[in-house]
Amino acid sequence: MVKSKLKRAVAALLLLASVGVVQFGLAQPAQAATWVKPVNGTLGQGFGGTCSGCHHGVDIIAARWTPIYAVHAGVVQTSRCGSPNCDIDGSPQTSGCGWYVGINHPDGTGTLYCHMVQRPEVSVGQSVSTGQVIGYVGTSGNSSGPHLHFQTHNGASNNDNLAVNPVPFMSARGVNLAGGSTPPPTQPPAGTYWVDTFAAAPGSATPGGAQTGTLYAGRNYVYCRVWGPNVQVGSAFNHWWLKTDLDSGSPWQNQWVSAYYLSRWGNDVAKDNNGNDIPGCAATKYTVDTFADAPGRSSPGGAQTGTLYAGTNYVYCRVWGPNVQVGSSFNHWWLKTDLDTGNPWQNQWVSAYYLSRWGNDVAKDNSGVDIPAC
Repeated sequence: MVKSKLKRAVAALLLLASVGVVQFGLAQPAQAATWVKPVNGTLGQGFGGTCSGCHHGVDIIAARWTPIYAVHAGVVQTSRCGSPNCDIDGSPQTSGCGWYVGINHPDGTGTLYCHMVQRPEVSVGQSVSTGQVIGYVGTSGNSSGPHLHFQTHNGASNNDNLAVNPVPFMSARGVNLAGGSTPPPTQPPAGTYWVDTFAAAPGSATPGGAQTGTLYAGRNYVYCRVWGPNVQVGSAFNHWWLKTDLDSGSPWQNQWVSAYYLSRWGNDVAKDNNGNDIPGCAATKYTVDTFADAPGRSSPGGAQTGTLYAGTNYVYCRVWGPNVQVGSSFNHWWLKTDLDTGNPWQNQWVSAYYLSRWGNDVAKDNSGVDIPAC
């Protein structure tokens, strides 16, 4: 398909604009500090030594969802739940660090960060930089309330016997845990949006598919949205599905939850906590040949908005809709695409009746692959 230079230029500008919207940078220290404070909060319980049952670090009191920073560059040694059950932040526990991260630093020291609100933002083996967000304050594990339990070790981060008092340890490195410099507040992880969910949401590999895990109630990040199967309870419903990383399950990354579970909005609305529409997910294009100029419509079977010229074209996805029939040839599938003429021309619909290579009620690309559902 031959697109006009103007159309290609506009599309490129729109793509750049959309990328610019979602690219948030993680907060970094205002200056190139070697060591930084792990969280913006006030000191609570102090260091109790390395005896059995002792308090091997210090507690820094902060609100849920306060960002936790790597105090120094290093490599993640541990990123896991260290308690019997981390499903619900704040559930009663008799032991354990809850969700936590351990980092080994190049000078042979280690640091440990406990009681995070959900699965950490970093994984084992990952290199982290000074001031990088590694998680958020919570009260998972054996915890009396939201805070960061912070440990410093003269050795590996997973050996409590090597723990030393974090206050003089950090002071020797220019950081006052009772005050000092903390990196500024952060945006969500790059390319994501904060949303609050009112209940645990089942996650699936595809919108409406089989459950693969769970996104816990609370503050979560999502990447983007697509329109999909309706989820309805009583009069509340939502067709939007949100791509996110789950708190439990396998796989847990890049899964889907229904926007029905958003706390702040109503039916068929998918906004972040600031009221911004969550952007659409980047669409994969499928190549198809059309045998004639096809009328493009704003909705399947709706009013014509433009034309898709005959030739080789791309389409994004398909939905079942009103039948288009000429003689014995017919097709109920409708294809989302960008038209060659019209206003609007992007994300419009043409009937799969115009596909050159296939028959009645078939919607495949030129390779014979079924075009996926929208």
